Amino acid sequence: MGIIAGKPAGVQIKRWLVVLVAAMVALDVIAAASLLTLQRSITRIHERYQPVLVSAGEISTLVHQAQSSFYKYLGEYLPDTGEVAAYTTALGKTLDAAQTQEAGAEWRADLGAIKANLDKYRVVVNNLPRIGGVTNWGEVNELRSQAMDLGLSMERIAGKLKADAVAKISDQAQASLRLCSIVVYIFLGFFALSILITVLLFFWWKNFQDMILNL
Repeated sequence: MGIIAGKPAGVQIKRWLVVLVAAMVALDVIAAASLLTLQRSITRIHERYQPVLVSAGEISTLVHQAQSSFYKYLGEYLPDTGEVAAYTTALGKTLDAAQTQEAGAEWRADLGAIKANLDKYRVVVNNLPRIGGVTNWGEVNELRSQAMDLGLSMERIAGKLKADAVAKISDQAQASLRLCSIVVYIFLGFFALSILITVLLFFWWKNFQDMILNL
């Protein structure tokens, strides 16, 4: 109370109310800023990493579908590798799209490794002779082993890419939560200050009334 002690009653009331209103305005500003910061942070995380997560899921699915079609061809459930080619073409487009995404640069090595394996996979599948008739089974087995190894490698890298994207989103979300926690603590501090000012103003006003009544 020393900052306004000795001042006229009207001046004291006016200054206490100014301090209280300023504290309330500060509370509103901090609350709005914290909500805006959190919203922007979450939106930023979503915009940056969600496309990579979706692409990783699509890549993993397409690799699995290509491998399944390849096994069907080897088991003579498919007459040719046309279905395999369709899936590998879609996979190539998905990889190209993923590399152009904003966060794609963070996984450039993984995407590049899948693309390199895909190129080899296509060559192996195209060189695989049709099952039936006169078939060089030694060549078939060698190409089949190569295709299986390349497919498994693509599946493994795609799984890692998806897991890394999930972990990245989780890490960024945790960082946003920590920032939000700091803002909340500041908000609570100002809130406590406003309560303190309100209580002091109440007691000051009560004392002022008692003083007036005793005159």
